[in-house]
Amino acid sequence: MKRRRALGFWALLPGLAAGSFAAVHPPAIGQRIIMMGPKESIAATHQTRVARLRRIARELGISPEPRFYEYVVPASKMPTDYRYDVPVLRIVFPERTFFTTASAVTVREAQPLVAAMAKALEGDVPDVVVFVAGHTDSRGTDPYNQDLSIRRARAVAEALRAAGADNPRMWSIGFGETLPVAENVGDYNLSLNRRVEFLLSSRLESVAVWMRDQAAITCTEGTVDARGRCVRTVNSLRPRSSFTADPVIRRNVRPTMRPGIPVRPPDRRIIITLRERRYIVPNMEH
Repeated sequence: MKRRRALGFWALLPGLAAGSFAAVHPPAIGQRIIMMGPKESIAATHQTRVARLRRIARELGISPEPRFYEYVVPASKMPTDYRYDVPVLRIVFPERTFFTTASAVTVREAQPLVAAMAKALEGDVPDVVVFVAGHTDSRGTDPYNQDLSIRRARAVAEALRAAGADNPRMWSIGFGETLPVAENVGDYNLSLNRRVEFLLSSRLESVAVWMRDQAAITCTEGTVDARGRCVRTVNSLRPRSSFTADPVIRRNVRPTMRPGIPVRPPDRRIIITLRERRYIVPNMEH
């Protein structure tokens, strides 16, 4: 996984290349059609996604500002039948954007943000992949923090659904206290670790790879000494390594029925194992 750079919320992109719009808008009469290959199309779709989120969030006055990060998952880490690098967009919001302390009920002030994300997803390509991930600080027990992160991620994802985000490829996942970005010392650092993240990409496998390798972002804030202490603490705690991403079912979708027997929809859970650096993605074709 190759990280590009952190981006300021209002300085994400200077604008889109003129040809990028050809991938998402029908051409006007007499306009030249620009044909793009898969590599260019993937990049243009990603750029359009970032620009759309920037514009919508600005229009709705979202505050506090989230942090945007871009990563590239190289083709060598993708399935063997896929030959292209795939960008992943990570959007990080502080806990207080959505929740009060120790709560998994979204606050009223989060509604504009949820509406912005839902509107952005509504205008995205049909096969965009969306993950909502919850993280906590180290206060409280590991089981408590793990459960809280799961419930928070699910609450935000379900709020997106309720706001109109009907994208069929959405999952929620909680990582508890396992992946702090800073040493769990002081109010500021603790607030950095309590966060909700959105991960968006054009391929399910690229997000799974990123989550498998995301230990690279652990303990990246603060001084060199603070980062070292953070890493040693994380290693000494031997945090849990296996996490389950659960699908967020679309509204108005019900299991099919056989005579008198309800049939469960196919299992779409995704397993991420950090210590073994592997992931299990279900067959999405059936």
